[in-house]
Amino acid sequence: MTELLDCTVVTGVVGEDVHTIGIDMIEKHLRDEGFDVVSLGVKQPYEEFLDAIEREKAACAVMSSLNGHAIQSCGGMGEEIKSRNLDDRYYYIGGNLTLDPDVNVEEVLLQPEYGFDRVYHQVEDISVLVEDIKRDL
Repeated sequence: MTELLDCTVVTGVVGEDVHTIGIDMIEKHLRDEGFDVVSLGVKQPYEEFLDAIEREKAACAVMSSLNGHAIQSCGGMGEEIKSRNLDDRYYYIGGNLTLDPDVNVEEVLLQPEYGFDRVYHQVEDISVLVEDIKRDL
């Protein structure tokens, strides 16, 4: 495993999404828990998260998506993670991840082609994410 900075987390809003309320709250909770947060802001392709993980030697990435297009925004990310040898990091995504009530978005996004370790669809308690990160790291 690459040497990681102890508590560096890359955060941002993935895809064409511009909603910041979720990621703003997550970043505040992470900082309150002592994490070093590198915020990418909104409308970020998943490749930018991977670039930042490499650049910052971050332990994980937390992506937010509230527009319901997480599946479309993150397709192929798993292969890119493997090709960059970043599969020793953790990847989290949360928000309103799909608009289709017939899609089990957690099941889809946990498939290897997406590369996520944990998925939080419409989870209201941010502390669940923060506790999972602390456990995983």
